[in-house]
Amino acid sequence: MEEETRLDLENLQSLLQGGVVNQSQIGFRFKFNSDGRFSVNTLRKMIDSIPTTYNGSSITWLKAIPLKILCFVWKASLGRILVSTNLAGMGILVNSTVCYLCDSSQETVDNLLVVCPIAKEAMDRILKWCGLQHAQFTGMNAFLNFAASWGNYPKKKEKVTAAFYALLWFIWKARNNKIFKGLNTNLAKITDEVITHTYLWFKHRTSKVGCSLIDWSISPFS
Repeated sequence: MEEETRLDLENLQSLLQGGVVNQSQIGFRFKFNSDGRFSVNTLRKMIDSIPTTYNGSSITWLKAIPLKILCFVWKASLGRILVSTNLAGMGILVNSTVCYLCDSSQETVDNLLVVCPIAKEAMDRILKWCGLQHAQFTGMNAFLNFAASWGNYPKKKEKVTAAFYALLWFIWKARNNKIFKGLNTNLAKITDEVITHTYLWFKHRTSKVGCSLIDWSISPFS
């Protein structure tokens, strides 16, 4: 083995002698291009051609919604945010796996963000604000798929989607504020944050708002 290593070093030194490397002697060949040269475009086409299957919820990646919230919703749709049951499942010691908002059910992703009575009440308020009828959702998939399939008007659909995603985010924040800051859950505050932040998103990240915050607080379709 030592003799092979010595021979390899001698060959490398001969290639590097004089500080010039002959690229025809060393390097790599990109087998997906006929000329052997690496191309990002070719690699992208190769990856896109690989069949994939996704059975999760329908996520709409809107420019108006901050990326961190889109990523949160995506992770939540996969059941991978750090609710108590997930932490316990990873072997992390938690004080309780009961939902911190309702104190009655296990804190799963579906329960915390959709099924919990607090989440349901907040959801009813947002549905009413959007002019939508009361609806019952069994979990994240049903909730997100409803947002993705609702309506035939793209601009209205974007606003409903933003309101739904904001609601999930501020429910999550309310949960964390209760755990880490000892703050009681305030339904009115959750609703106000959804309304205010969605207005600011559309006002400053798009050009799709032509009304005041007061008008927006009455209806996002003002």
